Amino acid sequence: IIDDIAALCRMLCRDAKIAFDEIGRIGIAVPGGVDAASGEILFTPNIPLSGINICEILSAKLAGKPVLLANDANAAALAEARVGAARGAKDAVMITLGTGVGGGIVTDGKIYTGFNGLAAELGHFVIQKGGVPCGTLVIDTADWAERLCIEAVCARAKVNGIEDFGYGKG
Repeated sequence: IIDDIAALCRMLCRDAKIAFDEIGRIGIAVPGGVDAASGEILFTPNIPLSGINICEILSAKLAGKPVLLANDANAAALAEARVGAARGAKDAVMITLGTGVGGGIVTDGKIYTGFNGLAAELGHFVIQKGGVPCGTLVIDTADWAERLCIEAVCARAKVNGIEDFGYGKG
């Protein structure tokens, strides 16, 4: 996967007619938990990259260019705040819906990550204690095994249909 990412970086430069030497740094965003300071992907729910320092590895494949890491929903929120629909706003919140449920919080023009870097991981907010456990977030505590999160509900609705939640078809 990382070799493909490196090749894609070079291809994008070529297609945009930008010399790779002109690139100052490279950004990469992934779903799940990241340690942006160290460049390590803590966990990803759907890409086999958990536990690696992607910045270090990718930089070595891209002529030593600095590589910056972010959570994908945080990066999307920051992009919207800087150049998109929220441009000019002091604060913004974004909800992302894709393979999971994510979010980003921008305050004073900066991403708010909270004390553990997961402040806006909306998909993993607990909505029912004692519910079906979430299968995507890797937290090694028995307490989390008994909590239903938003992402687990969305996955269940996708598989079983909205009728499964008492809304019926009529």
